[in-house]
Amino acid sequence: REGVEGEEIPPPPSPAEKTATAPEVRAPREKSKMRRMIVEVVEQPLSPKKKRHSLKGTILLVSDQGTPATLDDHVVRYWPKDVSVPLIRIGHGTQSRKGRIPCDLNDFGAVARTIAKIRKESGTIGGVIFLVGYGTKLNVERGQFATWRRHVGTQVRGCFHVAKCVIPDLEQTGGFFLAATNLDGFHGYGVDFIGDERKIEIESPVGAGITGIVKTISKETHERGVRCKALDFGKMHRPLVARKIIQEIFEGDSRIEVGYHAGKRYGLKLTAEPLEMEDPAITIDRDTTILVTGGAQGISAAICKDLAARFQPKLLLLGRTPLPDGVEHLARLDEASLQSLKMQLREELKAEGLRGTPVEVENRFAPIAKGIAIHENLQELRALGASVEYFPVDVGDPDALGEVLDTIEQEHGKVDIVIHGAGVERSKLIVDKPLEHLDQTFSGKIDGAFLLIKALRRLSTHTFVAFSSIVGRFGSYGQADYAAANEILTKLTLEAQRRLGIRAIVIDWTAWDEIGMVMRRSTRRVLLEMKVDLLSPEEGVSFLRNELLYDREGGEVMIAGSVGPVDEDGLLDDVEVSAAVSRLERARQETPERFPLLDEVVACRPGRSITAKHFLDLERDRFMADHAFEGTPLLPGVMGLEAFAEAASLLTGSGLCFVGASQVAYRRPVKLLRNEGVEIFLRLRRLPPPRSATRTSFHAELYSYFRNPKGEVVGGRRLNFEAVLHFASERPKNPKKENGLEIRGGIDPGIDRAEIYRRFFHGPRFQVLDRVVATSEEAIVTEIRRIDPGDFFRDLPNPDFATAPMLLEALFQAAGVWEMYHHATASLPDSIWNLEIYRRIVARGKLFALARFRECEKDSRGFMRRFYDLEVIDERNRVILSVERYATISVGELPPEFRFTPVIREEIRLDDSEIERLDSGSNGLETVLSEGERRHLARFKNVERRRRWLAGQLAAKRAVQHFLSRMGGPVLSLRDIEIDQSTRKAPSVTISAPEGKSDLSAGLSLSLSEEEGHVVALLTPEARHTERKEA
Repeated sequence: REGVEGEEIPPPPSPAEKTATAPEVRAPREKSKMRRMIVEVVEQPLSPKKKRHSLKGTILLVSDQGTPATLDDHVVRYWPKDVSVPLIRIGHGTQSRKGRIPCDLNDFGAVARTIAKIRKESGTIGGVIFLVGYGTKLNVERGQFATWRRHVGTQVRGCFHVAKCVIPDLEQTGGFFLAATNLDGFHGYGVDFIGDERKIEIESPVGAGITGIVKTISKETHERGVRCKALDFGKMHRPLVARKIIQEIFEGDSRIEVGYHAGKRYGLKLTAEPLEMEDPAITIDRDTTILVTGGAQGISAAICKDLAARFQPKLLLLGRTPLPDGVEHLARLDEASLQSLKMQLREELKAEGLRGTPVEVENRFAPIAKGIAIHENLQELRALGASVEYFPVDVGDPDALGEVLDTIEQEHGKVDIVIHGAGVERSKLIVDKPLEHLDQTFSGKIDGAFLLIKALRRLSTHTFVAFSSIVGRFGSYGQADYAAANEILTKLTLEAQRRLGIRAIVIDWTAWDEIGMVMRRSTRRVLLEMKVDLLSPEEGVSFLRNELLYDREGGEVMIAGSVGPVDEDGLLDDVEVSAAVSRLERARQETPERFPLLDEVVACRPGRSITAKHFLDLERDRFMADHAFEGTPLLPGVMGLEAFAEAASLLTGSGLCFVGASQVAYRRPVKLLRNEGVEIFLRLRRLPPPRSATRTSFHAELYSYFRNPKGEVVGGRRLNFEAVLHFASERPKNPKKENGLEIRGGIDPGIDRAEIYRRFFHGPRFQVLDRVVATSEEAIVTEIRRIDPGDFFRDLPNPDFATAPMLLEALFQAAGVWEMYHHATASLPDSIWNLEIYRRIVARGKLFALARFRECEKDSRGFMRRFYDLEVIDERNRVILSVERYATISVGELPPEFRFTPVIREEIRLDDSEIERLDSGSNGLETVLSEGERRHLARFKNVERRRRWLAGQLAAKRAVQHFLSRMGGPVLSLRDIEIDQSTRKAPSVTISAPEGKSDLSAGLSLSLSEEEGHVVALLTPEARHTERKEA
């Protein structure tokens, strides 16, 4: 910033007077008063007034002459008939339309002449209704720079021009200045409040500049009784908008920023939100390229020095000041030499016909001093280890900036981070402020931001940071243009995040101490007298560094302590109390059955993120007692997913429902060691939606902290579960399962619930399988047992789960039974690639769990992981829930006493080439058949019967071989296993082991049958008999 109201702009200190280095980081002398705050939307209904405001003087109704059914027509139509003050309509443009006085709002002279004429003809101005910012649209990503400048000129400069002309009148009459915009009905914060950006968007960020000017008008005139209103409307019928405008004029309260959406009235508040600094959102190192505007001087330079010292990145610095010729020589001059240089400049001024006064000399010397300071800053950054390039350019000049960005793109390929810190500020009251101040302020601050944001996609930028000010948030005496620019900058940044899908952060800084305008003692004294807390440079660079590294949310953040008297709307009242948290807490408490796994909402960014917690306790969370492994209760993975969905549903509200999850990872179990309770935390963050997305997605983390027997936290945060959750307005239609529950080669192994849970650790509440219907080497079908969750929680007899956790549990257990049966191993859930839920509740009929084995692999730790596709299917073959690529991780082999006695199925195709080779005697018949079997084979005269018999022998021998391997028996060759098919009863089995021959027929039932061109051997333990077809 370059000065304050009524003061000359001082030249920068010479290098001899001030070393251009950031102040050394030092420990604060006292506890910091600075807080990190976010903006929230709160409902602010208008209290009915017994007596409405009276009006004096002439009312100006200023609009953009757009469509015939414009808003000002409705204002005129609904204007109270008993109000006798004149209502004069001014329309932007050069031609009159429907009784409006034409006036080019971009031209201050035209505005001044028009208002002077109205004042002369109709009397003093008593109020302004400025509607030019309503009904405009501008897409930040696709809009052209010329369109952008036209919008800024008409809306923001137009508002300033009108204010500059009418403020003396308004102070005389105690009048009002009201402006209407249509950002989104929430002054740009609607997406955060509504939570679904498909339903709401900022129509044009330019309108925010009008709000900044209105807030400054209030600061400069409120002592004279002028009332100011900045009204923002969502998509509402224009007659209703007109009526709300008139109501605010006659019955409005003292609040300046007011929003209307769907007929409701809203205000804003600030809420303290400390930054979570557990896991960095990004990494900054030597390979990181950072572009910084304004980065060679002031606040930006101090921040660059911190980044250079810590990370040594590639810094690309953009600034308006060119380096003077011979800057290295100039930087080495001592004080006497610099004074000599000033004398030379004085002589040059005189030669040009000027007086050569000290002020003229200092103004001529100022660019040289700036250049020297920039050079020294660049040298210091390089000395700190950073790679540094400096580009002298006006970032508000599209052609000049475009050339620089082209060069950067060619030389560096991409820019990871863009920090926009450029901008100037010159304080003057609106009535005294020169018009050129607006151009100077807008050029670097918002024209530069607009141009940079349009370049982010081609630069592959993932993080954009903009430096705004509390002046934009509150308005400030003498800083109308600066307030307008910062308000626009904030909304531009929010739009960049929403439209480009990048992380965009805008920081509303309070005044920095020792840097910028506070370097002047008089300015510092004034701010301290106003009770404004100043931000020390060491705190400032720390705040910025932490935002860069840890802020995953993006959006607007304010860094400030006390801001003095500027907070007219009371945004800082109850700053420690989050309105969003309070609102969600009420929703949770009103319907506790929907949130059985949430105890408290800890933090919330409406529509963006939520942090909640729950204390797992055996006495209250009774289900935990039935999910204990080796005596230690574990939080079931399905209940972790349920907790995620409950937290997300608080953010989404009733309009969206849980439809699935992806990338589910069970990192480490949540254990109730010694049966003592554990506090779990749930943190969810909304993900940027892809284009044309129909779903809202959240990244979710469940974490906890380990406590020793004394209850002390040991170590840091422990990530337990992780997932991406998906919500939509409705669930997809159930797909139909064409083949139903049919699985190829499936057999009934005769396993009931008692047999399953003799092996599983699950207690009654988690015994969700009733029996195994069929299993094969590829799949398993189990019948699901319905579980009543009425006893899951001590205080909630009817929990209303969001995710059908017991159906998902049935799928997990079905895969577990398959592993136990076919591989004699126990396993635990490891991950889910994708989950789709089609119906959450199925009231009647049987349900079945189908698990199909896909593949297995060893992970990096050497553990075996098996992958499955899972489905819950009803009696009508409809898929209720499906899981793609569910993974388990093996935890060891089953003890012999817990291994299932398998039913073995083997099949051989009758036209299998191996049968043909065996029959021809060319493939080692003696390695497959015993001598007696070979003699029996020789008796067959019919080729077809001979090959049927061979296929049966081979299938049966392999079944026995498989059975012996599963049961830990001897390892035998096929020749050592004799199958006798000659009996009319079931084929007999004899094995030749080193200990001698053994007849296995008494303990096994072997059947042979034909099925669709296959010979099937079925080996059933414990004399279970299955009918066969004669081979």
